[in-house]
Amino acid sequence: MESAFMEIIDDPSKFLDEDFMMGLFSEISDKVDPFKAYLEYMFEEKFGNVVENTKSEDDKVLPYDLIRAAVFYPDRDDIRKTDDLCRELAVTAASAFLIEFRDESKATAQYLSSIGGENSLAVLSESKRKAGLGKESSNSTSESLHGTVTHLMKVSGTIRLDHAAGDGMLQTNGHIDRNVSQYIKKNRNDKSDEDETPSLFFMLPEELRITAMIAAKRGAPTLRKKEHDVALNLQKEADLRRKR
Repeated sequence: MESAFMEIIDDPSKFLDEDFMMGLFSEISDKVDPFKAYLEYMFEEKFGNVVENTKSEDDKVLPYDLIRAAVFYPDRDDIRKTDDLCRELAVTAASAFLIEFRDESKATAQYLSSIGGENSLAVLSESKRKAGLGKESSNSTSESLHGTVTHLMKVSGTIRLDHAAGDGMLQTNGHIDRNVSQYIKKNRNDKSDEDETPSLFFMLPEELRITAMIAAKRGAPTLRKKEHDVALNLQKEADLRRKR
């Protein structure tokens, strides 16, 4: 990406060049077969119906292929007239991205070989590179939890941060999922999810589940009062430190 942005700055017309833009990740797709298969599926195989069409198989189109055509080969004159503006914006955007990528206070700088980032291929040892094989390459799980916490903090008023995080963990790990797909099938031949085991909570004996719910309900007021007092004292202490 860094080298691509530098090329766009030197030659803004590349921003509107289909081969250049669609080939940004070709070096990766040539080495990673699943990624290559994904791109081929999205642009060459994944059919869908446009809004005004029926659900007929004959009316299906390749939506991403249409988007690609609209971006690089627009047929409207008013869109074609924005080419110069697009090239100007491309240089501005590429410059901004480069500044952000190289900002050593941000995580992206750690992965740039051009500035010797500590996790970049330029300095990464072979043992560390091999240790990273097969690991998650995104933080989507973390972002999902952050989103859940943010939502609960907004809608629940005075909920504690750890309680809000707990709800997200339950959803992510599926500890209290009922796995209803095991019992509700689309049709008689639906064999999906047959091998899935119940979630952790529903693996407990029924008597223990009932006991746990009763204990939680009875203890909630006392626990809530205790934790409320602790949180309130921490808030008061922080306020005092700020005023000193």
